[in-house]
Amino acid sequence: MTKMITSAIALVFAATASVNAQTVASAAPVATATEVKADDKTPVKPEALPEGIQKALASDAYKGWTLSEAFLVKEGGKEYYELNLKNGDQANTVKLDKDGKNI
Repeated sequence: MTKMITSAIALVFAATASVNAQTVASAAPVATATEVKADDKTPVKPEALPEGIQKALASDAYKGWTLSEAFLVKEGGKEYYELNLKNGDQANTVKLDKDGKNI
């Protein structure tokens, strides 16, 4: 009888450990095909941005917006610039090619 109770308790502990392990494993973020890997993004200083992008940021379309971060993104054989912009409380991310055109 004691062996049966001990076996039942061991089985409960094993099942609990298995459930906890699955919970921890499923809590990790899962990358999707549309996400850009961190290795594919290179920070770019504002003064190093191509002339086309600098002209676009100086245009009326982005009036009032301030560049906070810029990255060169290489994805699927294509390159573009991801720009994080701020305007007061608002934040926006735009993707432009080297000529300053939205992609």
